[in-house]
Amino acid sequence: MTRVAIFGASGFVGSTLAEELMADGVDVRCMIHSTGNAWRLARHGIDLKICDLMDIESIRTALSGCSHVVNCSRGKGNVMVDGFRNLLTACREIQPHRFVHISSVAVYGEVFDSDCISEDHPTRPEHGSYGWKKLQQDQMLMKEAQRGLPAVAICPPNISGPYSMFCDEICNNLRSGSFAFVDQGRFPCSLVDVGNLVQAIRLGLEADVVDGRRVFVCDQPTETWHRIATALARIVGVTEDIPNVSSDEAKRRVAALTAPSGSTRKTIGHLVSSEVRASLRKDPYIGKLEKLAVGWAKRLPAAIQDRLRDDVRHIKPAQNSNRSLSVRLMAQQIRNISYDNSLARDCLGYQPRIDFQSSIASFERFAELHWGLGSSPFQLLNAHS
Repeated sequence: MTRVAIFGASGFVGSTLAEELMADGVDVRCMIHSTGNAWRLARHGIDLKICDLMDIESIRTALSGCSHVVNCSRGKGNVMVDGFRNLLTACREIQPHRFVHISSVAVYGEVFDSDCISEDHPTRPEHGSYGWKKLQQDQMLMKEAQRGLPAVAICPPNISGPYSMFCDEICNNLRSGSFAFVDQGRFPCSLVDVGNLVQAIRLGLEADVVDGRRVFVCDQPTETWHRIATALARIVGVTEDIPNVSSDEAKRRVAALTAPSGSTRKTIGHLVSSEVRASLRKDPYIGKLEKLAVGWAKRLPAAIQDRLRDDVRHIKPAQNSNRSLSVRLMAQQIRNISYDNSLARDCLGYQPRIDFQSSIASFERFAELHWGLGSSPFQLLNAHS
């Protein structure tokens, strides 16, 4: 490899990849969108390149002299789709030896035909969601591979290890008392340690099978939510019993969270209520919008306006015990899904080197260093949290 270009190099995966490649003497060019999250790479004294994926000339300049490309980038709005298209266009011109793209299991959505799926399972992400955008990327990559770009899409589940945002989220919810097991945590939770993921990316940079296909990269065996949360609870000093809800209760909570919050009729009712109008007037800009909406509502017949106001009087606050429990983490548990690793093993030669215990241990060392875990200030804060 002459030089590896990493887009999204300041992120969790990109930083880990860059650090490992540099440690092995590989020439790396780190592309970042901004310096806000680049402290981890900046401490190495490397030259970080600002690159705007919405500007194809910026991409062309960044790719100059690079033989391999890894895309770890994320972005808001149209960046993930239009920016990725620009990146592929620029790569078509320079013809890198390998293009490795980080996909996501989110492309499969929330509905599964079995409890263990392979890469050819139907993709059903919600339109406009993160998974939907990643699917657009995967489809563009496949088309570009058919035109001759040697590419592979590495598809990880939740990522563990040092700097893990997934482990961090669970730890925060455990400490605040908002994490709950579903059915005592019996469901599978597919993970890949970031070190194993970087191993797979490096295998992809030298792979023979480069037809743009999506490849699951997971740790084996698949752990349960109970084992993961229990291990993290020990790390952050949570000794109380972790709350538990049934699958049915979790499904009700998830459905309530994703359901529309109210009917159009009730929304209009709010607009014509004096309390809402008074609140809106405090903001001049919103006040103008409110006047337009209320003016429209007041053109309705008086009888309908009365019915709308009556709706407002009958709106009741949601009654929900344990309202602070994280529904997001419940939703992940009831997905009840794991991923077949066979393709990564057969096509990439992937064999995860880091097991679950080692991954948790490395996250604990990270927490000790960055959170002051175990120090007197941490213990004091933990006692009052």
